[in-house]
Amino acid sequence: MRTTLGPGDSALTRVASQGVRINWADAKGYLRYRDSAGEEWQTHFRYREVEGAGYDVEVVEVGPTKELGEPAYSPEGRVT
Repeated sequence: MRTTLGPGDSALTRVASQGVRINWADAKGYLRYRDSAGEEWQTHFRYREVEGAGYDVEVVEVGPTKELGEPAYSPEGRVT
């Protein structure tokens, strides 16, 4: 299993659960990770519909946790 990503790399993530329907149009979230210097960062994202192709991930905000603070979400999205 890969544990690091370099600049410009991406990771494929799958979400699957039997009997669960995911509302991709309202799906939002974030990743927390550390850089090689040990600083924690966050990438906040949401899914957007691509006509005729399904959904794609749109990056909304990227920054160090010390600047963005602890992630918090409401039904409308990220609480800042």
